[in-house]
This record gives sequence, structure tokens and C-alpha cells, in this order.
Amino acid sequence: MLQEGLALLPDRYGRLATRNLPRLRGLLAPAVGGPGLDGRGRRGPAVEAGDRVRSGRVYISEYVDMTRDETAAYCQGFDRSDPLGTMPGFTPWEMTWLDNTAARGINAAVESAATTHGWTFVTGIHAGYRARGYCAQPHWIVRLHESFLGQGDMNGTAHPNRAGLLFNGDAIQAALLNDLYPEGVGAPPREPDRPRAPVATPPAG
Repeated sequence: MLQEGLALLPDRYGRLATRNLPRLRGLLAPAVGGPGLDGRGRRGPAVEAGDRVRSGRVYISEYVDMTRDETAAYCQGFDRSDPLGTMPGFTPWEMTWLDNTAARGINAAVESAATTHGWTFVTGIHAGYRARGYCAQPHWIVRLHESFLGQGDMNGTAHPNRAGLLFNGDAIQAALLNDLYPEGVGAPPREPDRPRAPVATPPAG
């Protein structure tokens, strides 16, 4: 099932790049009536080189690592000392598989899409969660009981919690500032067509 899902990602990212994002007129595509668009701002048959330059305004980030404890070891089975920190139904082997196969496979697909479509790939997020997974103390992942307490169902489980989202936001902000203000925030911003600097990432908390 994972392999089938991963195989679908390039096409889905391709549709996002060619159908959805170009509709954000003036941000990711030329102005109305400009190259590649008709008078209503819809995508025409031609894709101009300038579209790819503007597509660099798209930032896409890594997925997190939810599988490790505060020592960066993979989460183990049921822990009587911290029963709520146990991911229900998951064994240590499955946690290893989630990281090495699922998460890394998804992140590889995301990075490939960023390269293909000229997006900015924000890194450092997966590594930043290395000691902040589901079973860690402190943890940056919503646990099952926290999801029920916070939103009344299980659907928030395994997503980043507030601390995790703050870390993700810092990583994205660092990428934006590094891109837009390569000489520092106090200096003038980068000119639109000037090559961008490598993306900086915040240290893990």
C-alpha cells in the first residue's frame, strides 16, 4: 500500500504544480494577460520560463520523525512507567519501518517534486524531531489521548503538537529569511531574479 501511494505522489505533485498553483495569479504566475495565461488568468498551453522562476516562491517541507524517544532510540513496546506514551498497536520493528521506509520514502518524493517543479525544499524538520517523537519526553507529536482531549476524536494523533508546529514554523521562516534577505534582515531584500542562497535550518530543540 505504501509503495502504491508513493508511486502516485509525482503525478499529484505535478497536478498541483500545473493546475492549482498557477491559479494564484500575481503570486506564482504572470499577471492577467501575461505569458502563459489568457485574459481571465487561466493557464494557457504555453509555459514560460518566468513561471519556473516564480515557482521558487513555493516552499514545501519535510515530514516529521514521530518514531523516537528523548534518547533518539526508536519507541519501544508498552511502557508501564509511561503508558500514555506508547503508540497503541505499534512494535519497535514497526517504528523502525515507519522511519526508514515510510517517512524517508515520503520525504524523498517531496524532495524530488521540489527539484522537478523548482520549489524550495525546507529541510531539517525530520532530523529536528529525532528526540521528540511520540514516546519522548518532551514530545512534539500529538498522542492518542491528547487528540481526544483536544478535538474529541483520534484524528489528530501523530500530527505535530504546538511545540512541533513552532519548530516547523521556525524552519520555514529561516528558509524564507535566508532566501529573501541573504545579506541579513537589516539589508535590502534580494532582487526577484537574483539566485537564492542555500536554505538554512534551525537547530533541533
